Amino acid sequence: EVWAKLPAGFDFTGCQALTEGHEIVTTTLDKVRVRASVFAGLTANIVIDGFKLGQIGGPTTFDLQTKLNNGEKMDEALAFTGGFVLPGNLKIIGQSIIDSKYAMNPKDYPGERNVRMMALATVKFRIVFTRQAEPGDLIAVSSQHYTMLPANFLISRLPSGTIVSAEVVSYVDGTIVAQLRGTAMQMTVPGFENPSYEVSCSVRTPNLPRPEDSNFRIDLQMPGSASGKQLPLNTNDGRDVGFRLVENVQLEMSKPPSNEAPPMAEVTVEMKVDPRSTKPDELYLMAPLLFNFTEDCLVRRGT
Repeated sequence: EVWAKLPAGFDFTGCQALTEGHEIVTTTLDKVRVRASVFAGLTANIVIDGFKLGQIGGPTTFDLQTKLNNGEKMDEALAFTGGFVLPGNLKIIGQSIIDSKYAMNPKDYPGERNVRMMALATVKFRIVFTRQAEPGDLIAVSSQHYTMLPANFLISRLPSGTIVSAEVVSYVDGTIVAQLRGTAMQMTVPGFENPSYEVSCSVRTPNLPRPEDSNFRIDLQMPGSASGKQLPLNTNDGRDVGFRLVENVQLEMSKPPSNEAPPMAEVTVEMKVDPRSTKPDELYLMAPLLFNFTEDCLVRRGT
């Protein structure tokens, strides 16, 4: 019999034993009874799958007992803490943001602009988590298909906007690892959204238009956990998907030599548009500053 004492929130309802010859007898939320043969002096490996872990994370405490079929208790280990440290729950809340250099400079590039595939962009995530990260701890940001770039990496506390001092200390295979310098990142009580933190960095977008085709992973770690020796402080387990991206439409413009004209003149321009993998039914063309299109400007109407 196993009883999960800490942290709160363990739920063994619906779990199953994966090891041969073992069977789940009963479950009562944080307690599970397993039918298994156990012999003195021999190690018994019992694998349980399909249960819910505790809510907040942190060091785990279990009570374990062995009993005969008639219920007679044989052995016990109370307040057992030699198991594992459960990672906290890191959540991305609200609407994550991705901006291109055009959207970030509306004065130079007016109008609505989506982010293209295979282009440079900036991503912003608003996060909350259940275990505090201390100065010296690490934050790692990675993606299966987006290429994370160390340029412009920034953490700010919300809603105040205070900058959290952090320095990028590692950049390997598109994973950014930054170390907190002098400022802790405070945990958030489950169900609340403050304090929260905004993490932003530069990326190169993949050649994948659909959000569900890629994911982002954010971990808060203690030094050494990246080596696999210990689990992270907090993680989102890579559950958060990417962004809707648009195709790089190819556009060529040419002005026939016979149509040479001085400034402020009306000219005819030929455009060649390759929509590539998309099938648009509308073309939106934004002219440079001080250019304009005359009304009903098409020379030849299409079908």
